[in-house]
Formats: sequence, structure tokens, C-alpha cells
Amino acid sequence: MRKYLTILAAFLFAILFVACGKDDHGNERKDQQNEQTIILFYPWSGSAKSSGLYAFIAQNVREVQQAIVANKGFSRSRFICFMSNTASSSVLLEMRYSKGKCLCDTLQRYQSLDFSDQRTLEDIFNTAIQAAPAERYAMMVGGHGSGWLPSTTAAKKVTRFIGGFSGQFATDTDVFAKALKATGQRMEFVLFDNCYMANIEVAYDLRESTDFMIASTSEIIERGIPYDIIFKYLVGTPDYQLFVQGFKDFYTSYVFPYGALSAIDCTQAERMADVMRRINARFSIGQSQLQAVQRLDGYSPAVFFDMADYVHKLCTDESLLQEFDEGMQRLVPYAQSTPNLFSEISSSAFRVNLFSGITISDPSLNEMANRKDETNWYKSTH
Repeated sequence: MRKYLTILAAFLFAILFVACGKDDHGNERKDQQNEQTIILFYPWSGSAKSSGLYAFIAQNVREVQQAIVANKGFSRSRFICFMSNTASSSVLLEMRYSKGKCLCDTLQRYQSLDFSDQRTLEDIFNTAIQAAPAERYAMMVGGHGSGWLPSTTAAKKVTRFIGGFSGQFATDTDVFAKALKATGQRMEFVLFDNCYMANIEVAYDLRESTDFMIASTSEIIERGIPYDIIFKYLVGTPDYQLFVQGFKDFYTSYVFPYGALSAIDCTQAERMADVMRRINARFSIGQSQLQAVQRLDGYSPAVFFDMADYVHKLCTDESLLQEFDEGMQRLVPYAQSTPNLFSEISSSAFRVNLFSGITISDPSLNEMANRKDETNWYKSTH
């Protein structure tokens, strides 16, 4: 079975780049100023024995290539793609437009990477940055995700954690944030096409690494983000509002009509921490109140609660609530959700009555959240 999965993954990878193809004719890039480099980061999303989300991620990359061709390369932007095609082999490529096609130049090949290691990520990120110097950088990440939860607690479902299921294939978000910061290049945005990444704990970790974080509060259907339709809104000057709205519009009419996406301004995370520190010093929430807070996951008990709804049930000081609400508007300027969301963890859909676009795990009683007090967010606000 393992041999079959490895052959299948290699076959899919070959198909992915047939249309793209390496430029064997010595074509040279025209000399022009590069304003933006977008790095696509797709580490192995399975295990040593399973291919995880590989087929869906390969389709996502093809859709990005389609968008590049449809927009004739997006002037003054470059696209670097890191992708694992098996559990033990990965490649770094540059995708570029030439004469109506998307061509791919191989920059580096890797073997048996440990994605849990910060230095491994730093090496990949630095190589990608150096390959395409730019005034601004951004990153897109695809695979599984479980927000701030340590990788050892990730549920093994066919939806979207950061990387693979465990061990060398899984990356904790604080390790990811440290590796990104260590490059010395602040990202314009980091997009997570992964489940449960739009939480305040992750946004706080990324506050020194990126301006914006685009992510989902909940599970993303394995189909992922429709890049062929909305990728264009991230290139050049990002239009987060149209990107988030386009995601909702797509999933509203999709065969599985479930999806939530937010654009979170990580530069506002420290200010929000200051407000929450003062709220937590005065208030605590009771069990009866907690039961009424909007949950945005399929775990039992819940791990990810809507942050605004939680704070409004926690705090009774009107002036503090006003300060919090104003902070939320700055923290999450764009957020959209379909009326219902689906969780494969619980194998059911649930109603979204209140949606602020970001979650918090402070009140969670789930044993998976036992290490919440180890997060930088919790330490800063309690």
C-alpha cells in the first residue's frame, strides 16, 4: 500500500508540471523591477504511509498557474513554489509566464526534510526569498491545520492542519512564526489554506512576522481556496475584501456550501492583548454562559470559540467593551462566513449565528487545549 501511494503521489506531481514544464530553451527573464514575490509553501500533508491532501494541493497549484497565464504573468510579481511530492522528496520552483504558458524552473531539490525543525523552515524560506528579490514578500501555506494546538493533538481528518499529521511532517505554529521572523523579511500577508488557523493565538505569534494573516476560523473543505477565481486579488496590491468575499461567494454555491475566511491585521494583536489583559483581570465566565458562546469547531467540548461573542459574555464593563469592539474592527477588517459550517470531526454541520472572524481558546475545557497557558497570547493576557 505504501509503495502504491508513493507511486501515485509521484504520478500526480508529474502531471502537475507537464503543462508548466521546465524551460529548456534558455529563455531569460526580462530585466524589470520586481515589486512582489509570493512564496507558495506546501509541505507534505500526510504521513510516511499516506498522501494526505496531496491531490487537492496539486490542483490548487494548477489553479494558481491558470491564474498566472490568464493574467499574463502579473507584471512585476514573481512566484516561488515549494512543494513536497512524496513524504521524502520536495522541490523548490519558480513559476513564470512566457508566451502564453506557465514555465517552471527548478531551483532546488530536497530529501527527507524535518518540517518540525525551525532551521529546516528557515533554510527553505531564505532560499525562496533569495531566489526572487523583491520590495515586498508574501506567503501562501497549504495543508492540514489545527491552529495553535500542538501538532501532537491534531485530529487526523481529511480536511485542512499546518503540514502533516505528526512527527517530522507537522509544524507547530510558534515554530513557523519564529522561522519566518528569522528570515528578516516581514511578510505582507500569510495565507493559510488550512483548518482552524484564524485564532488570536496564531495572530499574536505572527505579529512580528507579517502584516496580515488570511485564514479560516473553522474547517476548510478539502477543495481548498478557489485560486483560479480569486488569486488575482492577492497579486500586486492585495484586495483582502474582494478575496474574502470571493471565497464566500464560491462556497455559497458549492456542492458543499460551507466556508469561513478572514483577513486579520496582525499589527493590531498587541493592542488587543492590552485590552484583554484588563478584561481578564476583572472578569471570568461561568459554565452556563460558556454554553451560549458561539463555537466554530466540531470538537467536544469546543476548542475554538468566536472571540467577540466570548468577550461580550465575559465582560460587563461598557467602556471596556467599546474599546474591545473598536479594537476588533481594526484587528479583523474583513470576515465572511456561510450561514452554516461543516466539521468532519463531528461529521455534522452547525449554525453560525455570530461571527467576528477570529476565535479564542481561553475558555475551552477540552483536554486538547490543556496547553493553552503555554501560548504567548495567554501569557500576555493573564
